[in-house]
Amino acid sequence: KQCSEYVDTEIPAMWEKIVDEILDPVEACKELELCSSNAGVADIVECKICKQAAKFVDKKIFEDPAVDAKVADALASMCKAIPNVPATGVQKCEVLVRNNTAEFMMELGHLIGTQLCKDTGMCMEAGNSALVQSAPAPPSPTMCDECKDIVKEMQDFVSDTNSTYSAQVEDFMDKRVCPQMPKEFQKDCVAYLHKTLPQVWDAVINQLLDPLSACDAMGLCDKSANDVYERVSLHGNDEDVVHCKMCKQATKLIAMQFFEDADVEAKVATELVKVCDKIPDATAAMKAKCVTQIQEDTPALMKEMGEALKLHFCVEAKICPV
Repeated sequence: KQCSEYVDTEIPAMWEKIVDEILDPVEACKELELCSSNAGVADIVECKICKQAAKFVDKKIFEDPAVDAKVADALASMCKAIPNVPATGVQKCEVLVRNNTAEFMMELGHLIGTQLCKDTGMCMEAGNSALVQSAPAPPSPTMCDECKDIVKEMQDFVSDTNSTYSAQVEDFMDKRVCPQMPKEFQKDCVAYLHKTLPQVWDAVINQLLDPLSACDAMGLCDKSANDVYERVSLHGNDEDVVHCKMCKQATKLIAMQFFEDADVEAKVATELVKVCDKIPDATAAMKAKCVTQIQEDTPALMKEMGEALKLHFCVEAKICPV
């Protein structure tokens, strides 16, 4: 009884202090990469979707063995068309392509994941208050359309013959395939690949980076997202849709990065166990049991709170419709 009374009295102030510490607005938004001195809501959302799409492309497409195999097939098919190369040379070319494609795709995926949003001008350079290129257009009526527009732009950028990304493919074939061919065929190999590779790569990218498939896989074109838009549009405008989507994305990331983080759980447990020492008339054994219980249960408590935040906060805060 004394424990309950003490906890009821002291916990509200203690919990407020803990939340103020672990959910500092400036630090949280910096961590979520949503803070920038000169970015409007539309710019922030476009940048955030681009980063989400680039990460998806890197991890789920360019590091997928099934995708690697498709790309290897497409690139290896070129070996048969290199002029004047005998069957043994073709076979060697195909083996070289297949043996090196996975590593090449991983390198290219990493480049896309880290650089593409800056290169396309959808995100600001770190520490720069101006956009790399002109400000992006206002968001489309739905987040799905916005995502598809961004992935389409990524698709065009990656397949553009003048881009860093297309050059990576050319470099891969120039350095890892043609130099390993018999010397008398190396020149023909390079000349043919430089002539044919742009069309081959364009076809590969158009197949891999399908805007609807990518955005659907990221959860930005599913039925629930459209339902949210329809409900918001009945009572608000496009900016309301953006704020709702941003809220859902922020709460999801905060739940993951703060409420399911071992270091944060340890900090919370450290603060909560202070209650144990101050319970009136508690014996040393009782205090020790209190400490152990808090330390054991804090991760589950934090996870439950994170889940509640994801599921209910945006509606309860009246940012999203019921």
